[in-house]
Amino acid sequence: MAEGIWDSSLWDGAEWALIFDWNDTMGNMIRPRRLLGQQTLTVSSTAVGFTSTNYHVSTGPNGTNTTRASLAYVTVEDAPVRWSIVGTPTASTGGHKVLGGSPGFWLFSDSDIQNFRAIRTGATDGLIHATFWE
Repeated sequence: MAEGIWDSSLWDGAEWALIFDWNDTMGNMIRPRRLLGQQTLTVSSTAVGFTSTNYHVSTGPNGTNTTRASLAYVTVEDAPVRWSIVGTPTASTGGHKVLGGSPGFWLFSDSDIQNFRAIRTGATDGLIHATFWE
């Protein structure tokens, strides 16, 4: 799967195909992706990112392995925010502005999820919900 961001409003429901692994050349669905975690972020006047324990999950005997999320679905509620995966946005510039209640968007790689930062654009805190899959 290519790295990057995808606006889910462009797919009209077909985005749910992303939560399945497509491992063979015939496009057969092999198995659903494993849900790793969820997080709700309050976005205030200081840029915030996701907590690593929500997208890097300990697995295996005695938690000796780490499974990293490679896919995240993100929605913004309440107030507008700016977000970026390449540097820290400021309240007035940088990153992508998303209004509260806008269609959600996808992050397609572990590095995008890890580097994600968001900050509010006005006086009201925003609220972000994210769901992570391996």
